[in-house]
Amino acid sequence: MTWQPTVATAYTCFRPSSSPAADQLRRPTRCSSAPHRRSANYPPNSWDYDSLLLSLNNPRYDLIGGPRSFDKLKAGVRERLVAAGRGDDQPAMLRLIDTMQRLGIAYHFNDEIVGILTSIHGTKPHPCSWEDDGDVASAALRFRLLRENCIPVSPAESLKIPAKNCLTRALQRHDIKGLLSLYEASYLAFRDDETLDEARTFCANGLKELLPSLDPHLQSSVVHTLDIPSHRRSPRLEARWFIQHYASDTSRGCKQCINKNFRDRWRTEIGLGEKFGFARDRPIECFHCANGIVWDPNLGSCREVLSKVINLAAHLDDIYDVYGTLDELIHFTEAIGRREQSPREILPGYMRALYSVMYNTSNEVAENVLKKHGFNVISFLRDAAELERGDTPSSIAIHMLEDNTSEQESRKAMEDLMMDAWKSINEDAFLHCQFSRSLAMACVNLARTSHCVYQGGDGFGAPDGKIKEQIKNLYLDPFNADKK
Repeated sequence: MTWQPTVATAYTCFRPSSSPAADQLRRPTRCSSAPHRRSANYPPNSWDYDSLLLSLNNPRYDLIGGPRSFDKLKAGVRERLVAAGRGDDQPAMLRLIDTMQRLGIAYHFNDEIVGILTSIHGTKPHPCSWEDDGDVASAALRFRLLRENCIPVSPAESLKIPAKNCLTRALQRHDIKGLLSLYEASYLAFRDDETLDEARTFCANGLKELLPSLDPHLQSSVVHTLDIPSHRRSPRLEARWFIQHYASDTSRGCKQCINKNFRDRWRTEIGLGEKFGFARDRPIECFHCANGIVWDPNLGSCREVLSKVINLAAHLDDIYDVYGTLDELIHFTEAIGRREQSPREILPGYMRALYSVMYNTSNEVAENVLKKHGFNVISFLRDAAELERGDTPSSIAIHMLEDNTSEQESRKAMEDLMMDAWKSINEDAFLHCQFSRSLAMACVNLARTSHCVYQGGDGFGAPDGKIKEQIKNLYLDPFNADKK
């Protein structure tokens, strides 16, 4: 069947519906030969798929030496990690683990890292004091790594948060590493960690005050952290930046492990964009989001499913927000709620096509889950609650209207709400999560990916500039950690 991206000039009238939504509207059934449809004026897909696939087949992305060589590299890095764990230099151990996490290779050595951190947790905390020359950077790093790895720790037992009047002493010492480390650690706060809120505020003020006097390399690091702390960044994007910024400080073995991780090939399926000319055709951006949520190479099947789900969600969003008429959407929503193979509603062609893709994709995913894990997820799809959709003003605009505040005041209120939400995420993921570590981190990464995609604009609706640069850096440009 040849697909036409525009709706036919004549179509069948809808049958009356007995649903509560339709009854509430109390509108007669409309027949229209040419329904008025809005356009979001989304820019077209800017990727050349032929050139893209050709570049991904370039031998430069192949791992030289094969799996055996990589296993040898991992063994060398593991030996270094174990040796550090046997030593007495706690700050050095912490820095090595932090480097491996930020490079994106820590998952290869998870058991060793957890063992070392558990041992560190059982020892006396490294002293943290702003009145003397205590190692504030190491103490804050210790707290952050323990909390990131779900080892129970409180700021009270691990950090002696200084009073605000001690900030002058820290500024006089130009303790940039201490300020930066404590600032990063403060973003791992739980709901009752008010002292970390105070620490975050005066560390940010101190770093901004010292910024003009820093050398370019350190200044770049401070600006990067103040923009978005590492805890809120997509892990793969943060790893890419960290590698380039600290390449000279990274061991040879770690660099070669990094090269392998970033040269793994990837693929994406396309097709919906050819059928729905009115919607956003963003398959690569969908994969980029999925990779931000689940980036572990061992979870490729999950990443593939997420890419499809995000792609379908984008097309659904455009149908509800932009293209579909009210009558069409009522019937379409009812059909989705019943989840039948052939919907009883009379739907226009473009809706029937998307419904078919949704139905077949969900069945395919459910079948794979049943085969691999013996768990039937179809019941969850049938019981899913309906979501209200439509054009809505931004949260900032709503706050300005309801609270009669300025845009700046409303933005500050949204930032406070975001901070509260992140505290809840931290507590649920790192303190009392009842699910697997992989699922917990996928939930955290979902929030991180939102920062990544929408920082500075709509990176999904108009994926130019920053988002396009991210995709090129992660998947397309040649990568070599040995180069500065």
